[in-house]
Amino acid sequence: RSLVTALTAAGPNYAGSPAPGLGSDSGADQVAPPAPVEPVTPVSTARYVLCGTLRRGRGDVECFVRLVHSESGQVVASADAYAQAVAPAQEQEFFALVAGRLRQEFPVLQGTLAAGDGGVPIIDRGRQAGVVGRMRFFVMRADADVVDPATGRVLLPGEKRVQGTLEVDKVDDRRARLKRVDGAAAAGGTVVSE
Repeated sequence: RSLVTALTAAGPNYAGSPAPGLGSDSGADQVAPPAPVEPVTPVSTARYVLCGTLRRGRGDVECFVRLVHSESGQVVASADAYAQAVAPAQEQEFFALVAGRLRQEFPVLQGTLAAGDGGVPIIDRGRQAGVVGRMRFFVMRADADVVDPATGRVLLPGEKRVQGTLEVDKVDDRRARLKRVDGAAAAGGTVVSE
């Protein structure tokens, strides 16, 4: 009997006592009851995880980074960089280059919110602008400016606040359909990506 066959026959008990047919020398087939499963506590509440590899050769260095959506495991952006003979003093510049390349792949975007069919929120940005699935957009609202009544000069610009959060549900080349995560989302409002 192969190990794969034995483990398959054992089903969920393969981690316990021997599987049927693989019992003790006495011939008694014993299978332990399944162990209770403890609930898994999330390790992180981060929306994204940055994964990467760095390879140094004799005269070069390569770096590959991937931005991964932590819930789905989907790679939402990736970047790589290569340089010859990066001296320790130049390493910071090299890593800034990698970060810049990743930001090009996962840019901060601004768009206008509209209502699509059935009132579903859509934005005027799509794949061509860098929008990817599960990207979040924040509906922004600016408080009134503090103005000097005598001169009309703005003394303090109004503070920008997040009014609502939307997540990309479907994206095409020129626009994206969103779903509301929380807050308000009025058509005509300005949205900014994460």
